[in-house]
Amino acid sequence: MKKRPDLHGKPSQYIFGTMMKVCARLSSDAAEQERMMEQLFRQACHRGLVSRAVLGQFLHNTTLHVNMRVILSEGGTKRDIPHSWHDNVPWRQKPDPIESERVDGIDY
Repeated sequence: MKKRPDLHGKPSQYIFGTMMKVCARLSSDAAEQERMMEQLFRQACHRGLVSRAVLGQFLHNTTLHVNMRVILSEGGTKRDIPHSWHDNVPWRQKPDPIESERVDGIDY
């Protein structure tokens, strides 16, 4: 994101969600796509801009291993995310707790 918010404006949850969609649709390399998704998601977490759409884009466009690694490293758990991740998101767009996914008989 831009270094000068006074000149370019501050990013919002809409900007992060849109950037994630663009990365998912235009990236031809899966590893590059996951790297960009991870970077955008971490920035959204640190800015308190993880909306339901941002979390959904991240979970949908990264592997289960990557999304759990990032969520856990940022202070979340398998079932809950910190309130600081969505402090700056309107209440209607706040994410729901993370749903457990079952893959090959293993709960994640």
